[in-house]
Amino acid sequence: LDEETSMLAAQKLKERQSKNRPINVNKFQCRTQDDDLAYTSAGAARASQTPHYQEQWQKFFKNRVPALTWMRNLDRNIVQADIIAGLTVGVMVIPQGMSYAAIAGLQYIYGLYAACV
Repeated sequence: LDEETSMLAAQKLKERQSKNRPINVNKFQCRTQDDDLAYTSAGAARASQTPHYQEQWQKFFKNRVPALTWMRNLDRNIVQADIIAGLTVGVMVIPQGMSYAAIAGLQYIYGLYAACV
């Protein structure tokens, strides 16, 4: 680069640094010490804004296992009601499946298989 183009590039770099706007380094061939400091401070600012390793894993699992988002809101009464409902259905489905198998003229085990499906 000639002297005039170098001076123009240095002036543009300083203007952009004063406005706190990042620049594309590949566009300019000359770099100053001030420019290097601007990039290192901008990189440090970006690094502080990125989420921590643990937060990234939490976000990953929340996206894959949606139950993790609503399980925190459960209280003892809701869990107790869900357990009672599950036991009630479990107790009722066994004789019901066996009865339907008997009505169909099949062995009882097929009624239990059907209850699982």
